[in-house]
Amino acid sequence: MKKSKNVIENSNEIPEFKTFNTEELEEILKIFSKRVSLKKILTFDHKKVVDKIIPRSLNNKEKEYYENIFKENYSKRTFKPDSKNFNEDLFEVKNNNILSYYELFLIEVFFKECCLKSKKKIYLNDLELAINEFVNYLNNSLKFIKFYHKLKNLIKKIKNKQNEEDDIQESIKDLILTFKNDCNLNEEDQFFIGTSVFFINIHSNKDTMAVLEWARKIVTDKQITEMNYIDSIKNEFPKNKQLFFIGLKKISITYFTHVFKNFSHIELFRSDPLKSFIRKKRSDLKIKYLKGLMDLLPNN
Repeated sequence: MKKSKNVIENSNEIPEFKTFNTEELEEILKIFSKRVSLKKILTFDHKKVVDKIIPRSLNNKEKEYYENIFKENYSKRTFKPDSKNFNEDLFEVKNNNILSYYELFLIEVFFKECCLKSKKKIYLNDLELAINEFVNYLNNSLKFIKFYHKLKNLIKKIKNKQNEEDDIQESIKDLILTFKNDCNLNEEDQFFIGTSVFFINIHSNKDTMAVLEWARKIVTDKQITEMNYIDSIKNEFPKNKQLFFIGLKKISITYFTHVFKNFSHIELFRSDPLKSFIRKKRSDLKIKYLKGLMDLLPNN
């Protein structure tokens, strides 16, 4: 049974992307495969295609909106949609009238793999593995956004002197529980933070290097951490705020590494430009997520 499509009302109601079976992929391929010119790309039902790919129905019923998603620079065999057609804010996905950044990302992947010319044949089994692993990555990103907003709300409560300590403690417990559940950690577990995700490219600009260095300093002091350490974080507030915020930084960075686990099936995509596109976009997302955490969490 197919999942119902929900309209996003707030940051706590983010519908997950659904995985695709071979029959669903075949349907999408049939639509895309014959669209090899700008003239033909405008002949199919664009809203129908979008509805097959994303997990919700937009309120936007304008035919032109859906056409514009696909026709931008199509004749140049690129996909550079106008920013007014999607929400550029990585931490907010609740606009009901336009695509989120992540929904557009998935449409872009389908477009580049299925629609653009390639000498390699599409194998449905390979495409199913690659697309569904990519979908899982997007769903982890959406979970990260929920975690980010819970973290943001907690810090806001701490800064607001009028909030009761019990209320703050409930928010801390909720954040830790979210961390455990989303990262699939049990009480006995240790977790390892691989610092390779913070690899600094020599060509990175100064701002990017500063963000990566900030993250590396948080995790390199102790890469293997016991779960009882995570549970003990709540006991540090309010008596030792410095240790408490060190703990918050640790679980935030660990959550981040959970999102950016290896994407092993990327090689199953037949389009080499698509592989480069995904790697580049994931790299950009990585820095923006870390920058969001760095701006949110206290420096001391």
